[in-house]
This record gives sequence, C-alpha cells and structure tokens, in this order.
Amino acid sequence: MSRSVSLDSLETGATARVLALRGGREFQHRIQSLGLSVGCELYVMQNDSKPKNESAVAIRVGDTRLMIGHGMAQKVIVRQ
Repeated sequence: MSRSVSLDSLETGATARVLALRGGREFQHRIQSLGLSVGCELYVMQNDSKPKNESAVAIRVGDTRLMIGHGMAQKVIVRQ
C-alpha cells in the first residue's frame, strides 16, 4: 500500500514518486533547477538519523545525485 509522506521521512533505500512541492516560488524554482519535479521518481541513497538540522538527505533522480537539507526535504511530498 502506498502512502504520501515528506521526503525527509523516507528511509535509506526507499524509492518514491514526487507528488507535490510545498513551498513558495523561490523554493519551487530552486528545487526544480536541481532536477526534482512533480512526477519524477527518486531513490533515497542516504537519510541519517542525526538531528534534522545537522544532516541532509542524499537522493538519486535518474543519473543525478543530490543532497537536500532536511528543511527542503520536508517540503517535498512523495508517494512510496
């Protein structure tokens, strides 16, 4: 069964599809310029259990690898 969650809540090794980008125009422009857009599939390469303000989520979108801070990752809504 699939569920909608924020990107920062996914565990390492999870795959998901982006459903929504919750943020202002600047956030949406920045995240899309990194290659992350609604409908794309991603793979979580690393999501540490460190305090959320000290770490980032490493993801792969196609052949592109990205590091996204937890603040930004909380605004990316995905479906597993």
